[in-house]
Amino acid sequence: MVLAERLPCGCPRSGYARRAAGAYAVSRCSYLPSCALGTHAHGEDRIVLTLRGAFDSTYASRTFALDAWSAIYRPAQIEHRDTYPDASVCLAIHVPAGEHGHADTFAVGDEELPSITRRLSAELDATDASAELVIEGLSAQITGRLLSSCERSLPGLKWLRQVHDRLEDEWAHPPTLSEIATTVDRATSHVANAFKRTYGKSIGEYVRDVRIWRTRKLVEDRSISLADLAQHAGFADQSHFARLFKRHFRMTPGEYRRRRAEG
Repeated sequence: MVLAERLPCGCPRSGYARRAAGAYAVSRCSYLPSCALGTHAHGEDRIVLTLRGAFDSTYASRTFALDAWSAIYRPAQIEHRDTYPDASVCLAIHVPAGEHGHADTFAVGDEELPSITRRLSAELDATDASAELVIEGLSAQITGRLLSSCERSLPGLKWLRQVHDRLEDEWAHPPTLSEIATTVDRATSHVANAFKRTYGKSIGEYVRDVRIWRTRKLVEDRSISLADLAQHAGFADQSHFARLFKRHFRMTPGEYRRRRAEG
């Protein structure tokens, strides 16, 4: 099923497809570069996976950076905001009620997710009689992987969230791994492994993503020079900032600023 609709932000809802499969339903949607969905919530629990591109999902003070190697579990009625720096395609699995025991949002990384996500997307377009059974099986497989991964991290969830929130607050000048480990009274290797297992990225990778996405917002403020912005955000210099920004958004900060001013 393909629909011609518009997203809440006004962007065209291109490539939309949705299929029910047993107790699950799976939908696929494309997003334009710089698309930003305002604060919203869903009526059912969902798992969101990235088929192409990446996106940033913010819940109050918590931000998750999602790419093809990670997935996010969203309980029903939890308000959040999503932004897409580049053209992206995402799959959403509508999880049946009673399938989980979690009332909080969480994200996990899994090296098998890109392959499973591509298979699930292909089955949305399949027309044979077995497609719905395959979709249901893949949806259950993904749900089980995410929930079991979260269960393994639950004993340390409180201290791990403390680490996460500190990185969100101190993204411009983050603490070292040793400083973090001392604060939460854990071994550095345990902190590093638990963080990557739960959030899908190493601490360094997570901070890099948060930094570049936060500065993307600041670039739009023409009252701040790019040199001052780079220094404030903790980059080595303006050229370092420009290289990382272009690698992430496929344009320099100056080009991005001009495009936003024109649009």
